[in-house]
Amino acid sequence: MNCGVPLTLLDARGEFGGDLGRIPGAIPLNAGSADSQIRKVLPDKNGLIVTYFSNTRCPAAHQLASRLMGLGYGNVCEFSDGIQGWTEAGFDAQKGSVS
Repeated sequence: MNCGVPLTLLDARGEFGGDLGRIPGAIPLNAGSADSQIRKVLPDKNGLIVTYFSNTRCPAAHQLASRLMGLGYGNVCEFSDGIQGWTEAGFDAQKGSVS
C-alpha cells in the first residue's frame, strides 16, 4: 500500500461488507456489479487493481478479479487474506459507510 504505486483497492463484499470494516481507501464493488458501475469505478483498464474479501476461505475476491480480467482489465491482483488478515496483521479497518 505504501510502495508508491497508484492502485485501486476493491472490497468484493460490496456495499454490505462494511460490518467488519474496510481497508482504508477501499471501494465496495462485487462481481455482480453492472458493467456500467465497474467502468465508472475503474475508468483505466491498465491501472493496478487489488481485490479482497473477508478471508482466505471466501471466493468473492477471485470472482471479482476474474470478472474484471474478462472485461479487459489487465493488471488485477487478489489480496487473499482479506479484511481478516489485514486486521490480524495489526492494521486498522475503516468503520462506517464508504461512498
